[in-house]
Parts: sequence; C-alpha cells; structure tokens
Amino acid sequence: MWPYLIWLTLTQTISVLASDVGRDWGVERQSYTDPVTGVQIWEMTKTGSVSDNLYFHFSNFTADNRYLLFVSDRTGSTQLFRAELESGHIVQLTDDAAANARSACPDHTNARRVYYLRGPEVFALDILDFTQRKVGEIPPPHVGGFQQPTLSGDGQRLTVTKQRDESTWEIGLLSTATGAYRTVITQGFRIGHVQYSPVDPAIFYVWETGGYAPQRTWLVQADGSGNRPFYARTDPRPGSPRSRNGSPMRLG
Repeated sequence: MWPYLIWLTLTQTISVLASDVGRDWGVERQSYTDPVTGVQIWEMTKTGSVSDNLYFHFSNFTADNRYLLFVSDRTGSTQLFRAELESGHIVQLTDDAAANARSACPDHTNARRVYYLRGPEVFALDILDFTQRKVGEIPPPHVGGFQQPTLSGDGQRLTVTKQRDESTWEIGLLSTATGAYRTVITQGFRIGHVQYSPVDPAIFYVWETGGYAPQRTWLVQADGSGNRPFYARTDPRPGSPRSRNGSPMRLG
C-alpha cells in the first residue's frame, strides 16, 4: 500500500494547443501533509485543466504499479495520459477526439497494455511505445450505448456492452486475440456497470433506471447461462409483494 494519497486536481477547463501522442508534459506533482491525519498527499496534476480517474471498476495503476493512468482535457478534448510515480512525468497516450478515453481498461496481465473504445471499435494501446492495434469491433445492430470494457481474469476476453435498439441492451464478449464476438445476454432494460469476475467465468451487471429498479444487480455466466439476481432486491414500497429481506447470491 502507498503511504500517501494521490489527488488529481479538478479545476475549470482551459484549452491549449493540441498535442501529439508521446508528448511529455513535464512534472506537475506537488505534495503536502494533511494536518488532521498526517497522511502525505500527492497532487499529480496542476490547475488549468480537468484531470480525472478512470472508471471506478479499475485500478488506476498499471499492473507493475509504475504508472498512474488518468484522463485530462488539457488538449481541448478528453485524452488518456500516464504519470510515472517515480518521476512524476506526465506523457500523453492518445490524441484522437473520437477516442473514448474514459472507457480505458488497464490490462492486469500486461502492464504495458490498456484497452479503449473508439465508437464500437476496440483498441489495444501500448503505453510505452504508443503502438496500437484494433482488437475488434462491436457488431451491429447497435444505436450506441457502448460502455467501458472489462477484462477476464486470464486476459483472454473483454466484456463489451451495446444498446441494440430503443428497448434492448446486450452484453457480449470479444476475444482479445482474434476479435471474435459472441453475445452473452440481451435484456429489455438498460444495462450498466458490467464487470467480468477476476476469478470466475461470471459477469456482474445492473439494471440502470436513474431511480428505483425492481431488481438492481445481476449475475450471468460467461456462456449466457444461469442469469439470476446477485442480491434479491427489497422493494421499499409498503405492501409490495417483493417487500422482504434481500439475500446475497453466490456464484454457482
């Protein structure tokens, strides 16, 4: 565990000239000691742009703990960056307004690799030499609804999500080696927070409503079987037939 906290400074956006992949933005970090807890705080980015973490499903660190990965709009669009923990040097990893930097998924089996989306296309990026390859593409039908991919424990498959039409959402698996796609499950509700289990062939997802969901959390096996509630939802509405104590569900 790091004996200090890392802080990304969030301020009002200030656009600068567009930069190239591989640009070294120098060192911006500074540190101070929190007067209440005594914990050393590291601010890795300076003011003048908005810098933010990756999606909360993932560690923001590479598998070897050498780099912190983050997104920033310092170029005028949101791009992916790395900050070396040893030196503090910030280097830009993407320079593409169409790239979804916030969808970045670090590879826990390869410290140099991170996956990200460009529309329905999935790319693998080497964060050291900046080479990239197209892994595959989420096939139609789709009307958008692409979310961050998540990686299986062995690194061989990525979960991907799409909205098929106005009322149907789908979870699929994409082979990281061949790009082959197969459907895991479709649902007649908005799917979100998809996560591949790091130890089991199972996928967690939720029913997104923006409010109350009759059954919020779900599990499904990677082959599409065994779809069931992860935690049986308690309906808070008085007199509801579902108003009972919920119980956690285990992987089968």
